[in-house]
Amino acid sequence: MKKAAVCVPVYKPFLNTFEEVALRQINAVLGGYDRYLVLPASLSYHYGGLCDQFKEIRIDDSFFESKESYSQLLLSVDFYRSFGDYEYILICQTDALVFNDKLSMFCDMGYDYIGAPSRGGMYDEMGMYVGNGGLSLRKVDSVTRILHEQEDVLKHSTMGDAFRSAEDVFFTYCGGREDIKFDVPDIMIAQSFAAEHNFNECLLKLCINNLPFGTHYWPQFNYQVWYHIVREMGYSVPAPSAVKYIDSTLDDREWWKDYCCRTYAIKANVHDKRLLLKDSGIEQEEACAIWGGGVIGVQCIELLTALGIQIEKIIDKKSKRKLFRYSDIPVIKPDIDSFKSSRIVVISSTKYESEMCNELDTMGFVRGTSYFVYSDLLTCVRQNYIRLLNDGKIVDGRMDALLSIGCNE
Repeated sequence: MKKAAVCVPVYKPFLNTFEEVALRQINAVLGGYDRYLVLPASLSYHYGGLCDQFKEIRIDDSFFESKESYSQLLLSVDFYRSFGDYEYILICQTDALVFNDKLSMFCDMGYDYIGAPSRGGMYDEMGMYVGNGGLSLRKVDSVTRILHEQEDVLKHSTMGDAFRSAEDVFFTYCGGREDIKFDVPDIMIAQSFAAEHNFNECLLKLCINNLPFGTHYWPQFNYQVWYHIVREMGYSVPAPSAVKYIDSTLDDREWWKDYCCRTYAIKANVHDKRLLLKDSGIEQEEACAIWGGGVIGVQCIELLTALGIQIEKIIDKKSKRKLFRYSDIPVIKPDIDSFKSSRIVVISSTKYESEMCNELDTMGFVRGTSYFVYSDLLTCVRQNYIRLLNDGKIVDGRMDALLSIGCNE
């Protein structure tokens, strides 16, 4: 059995400048692997000889009509049967770019699925971020097995319909289910595999002179970052001023700082995790009510429970909401009784933080004593974590990475 094949889905008769760069780079970096075009049965394409060494897998045109139909293709067992002679396939869409030949290295790690870290939408709702399928490595046998079990897997999730139209989110979900044997890496490994639109600045800070294996969406997000790198690789591409793209680097930096803080604090090798809440005002012995059951609420529960804080209930206007991974915590509507019966309330919202603080103030709660704000607690944990690192009370080789993205600010 061969180690890996490179699979490039295409659906257009002609390529734009960025897509030509993507294919040239695949040939230059991954030319030693079998390469396949996956394309509509009726497509006649004109790629200027860039795909002369590619094999073709032609598939019914209906699978290329929309993102949803394409997702169904990648959720089809028959698709992966086409690659039965390979241990892995690398999906490399034409808006992805590979920088180096680390493909074999990532195959040897043995994961069932690796995708570029992504966030927003369903990724935030699940609290899982690995990862986007545009540049992704998939173990053929494992993916085939999961797809045979697909209907049983979907029975346990309220997001089944969404998964069917977003195949990469489905595989991300499978990787987060402890009862499913489907192994995906954490973000720190995945970000060395590929950058996506929300992680570019952080990756460049963490990987100076050591770019990830590739990137996805590079012309659409943070093109001002990738432009200079692609030029240094010898390709002629339009100047950033001539390209419409989204610059998300500042927002990404703040998100990444908070993610690192939560992740490293949860996994911190410290004999007493209460030290991470020093000077916060919150006590481990007291159970808390979390006000807000959205994405921030999940992050808040994840951090506080890891630090030994008991969560007795979630206060949220969507009282029928069941939080992924925390479905055993009761959710109740926000009324005077739900607050008065709570010894400690933690506000887990950024958008309505001020209004929620005012409401608790009017009910007689005191900030820092009987109610707390998640953003304040996170800042406190971040500061304590850095202090413990500097004092040598936490042994963690990732300190330099944390400091390089300003987690001590």
